[in-house]
Amino acid sequence: MHNPTPGLPEFDYLKPASLAEASQFLAQHGGEARPFLGGTDTFVRMRDGFWKQKYLVDVKNLAGMSQISFDPAAGLTIGAAVNMNRVVASPEVNDYYPVLAEAAHTVASYQLRTRATLAGNICNASPAGDTIGSCLVLNASLQVHGVEGIRREPLSTFLSVPAKRY
Repeated sequence: MHNPTPGLPEFDYLKPASLAEASQFLAQHGGEARPFLGGTDTFVRMRDGFWKQKYLVDVKNLAGMSQISFDPAAGLTIGAAVNMNRVVASPEVNDYYPVLAEAAHTVASYQLRTRATLAGNICNASPAGDTIGSCLVLNASLQVHGVEGIRREPLSTFLSVPAKRY
């Protein structure tokens, strides 16, 4: 339902020390908590009353979340907190995955790309997600962290329900 009053609802902002701590909190609080990275869609959806989480769990500064790396055998790894401008400017992305760099460049404006993340674009699971098509063409997979541990999931199965994933 649309929020009839302007502004953001009240929420608690949490900054866990590790992915394990973040995963535990998110698991314990289910639909009341949401991971937070760039916030470009989060605050709009909260302001408009579509998301009503009591907790935002900031994971953007946790170990490994801001890294881009390339290994010829393993391929490209992009941390969940890497913003779109870093994807666009990355030599590894441009050299080996130029379609992804081009797709990231189409996301909004330069200013929004400094906050928007590839992971956020994927987790929103919008059929109009700017980078999703290129990630699917590249046969991308995700490293998903949870209380049971870490698992790899193909992007194609992760996107099973548009705009309902996270």
